Amino acid sequence: MRRIIIIIILGIIPLLISAQRRQITYNGTSIDITAGPSTLLLGDIGKPFHEDYLYTHNKYDLPMRANLSVSIGFHQSFAEDWAYKIAVHSGIYDRKDADYAFRSSVFELTGRFEYRLFAAYYTRARSLYLFGGIGYQYSNYVNEKLIAPKEKTIKSNAAPVIPLGIGYKHELLSNLSVGVEFDFHYTLSDMVEGTKGGMPHDVLSTLSLVLSYQISDGNRY
Repeated sequence: MRRIIIIIILGIIPLLISAQRRQITYNGTSIDITAGPSTLLLGDIGKPFHEDYLYTHNKYDLPMRANLSVSIGFHQSFAEDWAYKIAVHSGIYDRKDADYAFRSSVFELTGRFEYRLFAAYYTRARSLYLFGGIGYQYSNYVNEKLIAPKEKTIKSNAAPVIPLGIGYKHELLSNLSVGVEFDFHYTLSDMVEGTKGGMPHDVLSTLSLVLSYQISDGNRY
């Protein structure tokens, strides 16, 4: 009997240690800041897949300002493996080809849901997740026709946008995490760069670094 009790205790101890180590957070709240110098606008001008993904050479000769995206968001978990995030985004996109050149400033307000993968196996310090949502995009663009008859168009465009992607976060301190996200913002418009052409909708693709500051731990269990 004593031997059976010892075996049961030895079996329970690892489970207790694992449960303490996971420390699942419920209703945890954070502020997320995201920045991505690696971003592309998949549209109708130029050949984005043939260009440098980090620094695009562009008509305006401003490679460090072209193709840049930043965002700030409010993030909250409401279950072990579910969370939501509301964020504002701002990006600059610039490209040219033999016929056209454009520069577009893009602003977005999005809401998304996140699903944490492998929540039963990852500790609280690590998080791999998928996300998707909906939002609204507003852009100001300068479009220039480089062949005769040359012309320059300055206009704005607004349309719904669907953000989709995957991310990973790792906790550095008790209230600070860093991570990386790869996403597509599928725009229900073909006028982000001011030209309608082969692609029915423009898509913004970004590889970003994420800094997350936790302002509330919520309830841990």
